Amino acid sequence: MILYALLASMKISFAITTVILCIFGIANMYVKQFKGIPLLPWDLSVIKTAAGVASNYQLTFNVQVLFTLTVINVIFALLFWLPKAQKTKQRILYRTTCLFLSAAILITFYGTDFFQVTLGATPDFFNQARGYENYGAIAEFFVNTRYLSLKKPHGYDVETLETQLKENTNSTQTITETALGQRPNATVEHPNIITIM
Repeated sequence: MILYALLASMKISFAITTVILCIFGIANMYVKQFKGIPLLPWDLSVIKTAAGVASNYQLTFNVQVLFTLTVINVIFALLFWLPKAQKTKQRILYRTTCLFLSAAILITFYGTDFFQVTLGATPDFFNQARGYENYGAIAEFFVNTRYLSLKKPHGYDVETLETQLKENTNSTQTITETALGQRPNATVEHPNIITIM
């Protein structure tokens, strides 16, 4: 919708969107193949490193990539057969509507918690692959973009943190000893644990 509103051409916006989604899909496939997890938004920040490491791997074209590229070529062939749209007032209305709808969705998604609360649009941080499979790669990728920049926690203060850190480092007890109420150098019995896999 955004591309159509900006470019005023359904053909061009559809072609650009198709290429972007194709690149995303192929990149996601290779990232998942090499890392074991899908492509995440913060992976884009280390693209130079990924390009350097990619030379150590053998990238092969498989059936999925070949099928995707075939479908892309068919889509482009069909796009050129579509009749050219006439410039009308109705077309300007469509573009304006698309622009406002896109802006409303983006503002609601990034500016409020509406999608999180009503649709449960939160990433599965501990198992991204499960989230991508359950909700779709594009949807889960965009849900993850909300967490590209993190905010300070409420009540966070550097001076208070430094004071607490000094208090904790002056103690001769370890964190475990403090939590268990033990004295330093106390004898602790460790149980024998046998795990059968």
